[in-house]
Amino acid sequence: MRLPIHVEPREGEALCSWLIRLGARLAVTPLDAARCAFGIDGHGRPEWWRRPTAAELAVIAGRSGIAPARVRAMTLLGWEEARADERHERFGAPGFWRQRSRAAAVRPLAMCGQCLAADGEPFIRTDWMIGWTAVCTAHRTILTAHCPACGASLSLPGLDIRRIVTIGRCGRCDHRLDRSGMKPAQDAVCEVQERLLALKRDGAGDLPGIGPIEWGTFVSLVDLVLSALWRPRARHARERLFARVVCDTGLDPESRLHIDWPSNHGAMLVLAWLFADWPRRMTVAMDLLRAPGLDDLIALATQAGGAPDRRLDAMLANVVPDRPPIVEEWRRWLESLPETGEMLRQRSRHEFRQGVSQRLRALADLRDGMAVAAVAERAKLHIVTIERWLDIGVEYGLEALTAEQMRISFLTEEQRHEC
Repeated sequence: MRLPIHVEPREGEALCSWLIRLGARLAVTPLDAARCAFGIDGHGRPEWWRRPTAAELAVIAGRSGIAPARVRAMTLLGWEEARADERHERFGAPGFWRQRSRAAAVRPLAMCGQCLAADGEPFIRTDWMIGWTAVCTAHRTILTAHCPACGASLSLPGLDIRRIVTIGRCGRCDHRLDRSGMKPAQDAVCEVQERLLALKRDGAGDLPGIGPIEWGTFVSLVDLVLSALWRPRARHARERLFARVVCDTGLDPESRLHIDWPSNHGAMLVLAWLFADWPRRMTVAMDLLRAPGLDDLIALATQAGGAPDRRLDAMLANVVPDRPPIVEEWRRWLESLPETGEMLRQRSRHEFRQGVSQRLRALADLRDGMAVAAVAERAKLHIVTIERWLDIGVEYGLEALTAEQMRISFLTEEQRHEC
C-alpha cells in the first residue's frame, strides 16, 4: 500500500535524512515514521538505514513509490567498511582512540552551514555521515561540528529517537545553521577527500604516489600514521611535523597555530601532505615523529582498533625507518650529558626554583643507571612523568628541561585577560 504523501529524495541525501523529513511531514518521530510507514523497528538498530536488508529496501521502494535503485543510493550498501571507519571524527585524534566505543543513539555530526542555508528544505548529505569526512567540496569549507551561536555539538539522532527532529537547527538553542562561522578548507584536503570517498565506494583504487590499494589496507595505513602521530610521547615531536606540513604546503607559518590538528581536517591535511610525495614523506614523517619501528607501530595500531591489514608489512618495509627502542635513546642522551650523577645532585642542592631540584635529582639517579620505575617510586611520581622529562631532554636538551616553567601567576592582569 502506497503512502498518502510523497517526499522526493534530494541529490546525495542520506536515507536517515529522508526518513526524518518524511516523519516531519507526518508529524511523527523518526522511530514512528519507519515503524508505521514501512514496518521497520529502529529501536534496537538506530543505524539500520546505512545497510538495510533487501526486504527493507523493497518495502521502502514499494510503499514510497521511489525506484529501488534510488532508495539504495541513499544508503551505504556497496560501500566498503573497515575498522569502524564510519564513526564520527574517525581520522581525528578523538575518534581514532574512541573507535571501539559503542554507537550512541544521538551521534555527533559535522555539517556544512552553506549547504543547509541554500536548501529549500534542509537535508543531510550521505557523505557527511562518513565519520572521517572533513570538508564540503562544493563550498570548499570545513564542516562545522558546533553551533556557531551557542557552541553546542551538532548531532543527528539515530532512527530510534522518540521526538520530532528538525534538520539544520541546533538541538540546544534552535539556531538555524547558516554561512556564519564557516572556515575555508585547504584545496589539498578537498582533493584527497574526493579520492578517498571514491576509494571507499569502490573498495579499491589508485592513490597518488601509492598506486593500487584496497580500502581496508588504506584504513590500516591511516591507523598506523595516527598511532605514530597521537601517541603520548609524540607531543613535542608532532609539532615539528605540523610545522613541516605547513611549510611544504605553502601556508602562512602562523596558520600552524590556528589549524585544528586533532580534527578530521587536521589529519586529512597531514595525509594530503604525505601522499603528495610518497613514500619519501612517510619516511620523513616517521623520522620527525621519532616513531618506533614498523612492528611496534603495527602493535600500536592494533591496540587502537583491532588487527590491521598485514599487507602493510610489505608496503612499508623500506619506508618506515627502524629506530632503536625509546629506552636506548634515553640512555644515550643521559650518557651524553657532561655532568655525572653526583654533579647533578650537587647542582640540585643549590637550585631553589620550583620543581627543578626534583628533576635534577631524578636525572642524577637515571644517569647512574637506575630504572625509570625505581626513580618514579623514589620521587613519588608517576612513571609517565619521568618518561615525559626524558622525552623533553632528548628533544630539547637539559637546559630546556630545567628551565623555569611559565605559570599564569607570572602574567600581568592585562595578559591574563588576553589568555
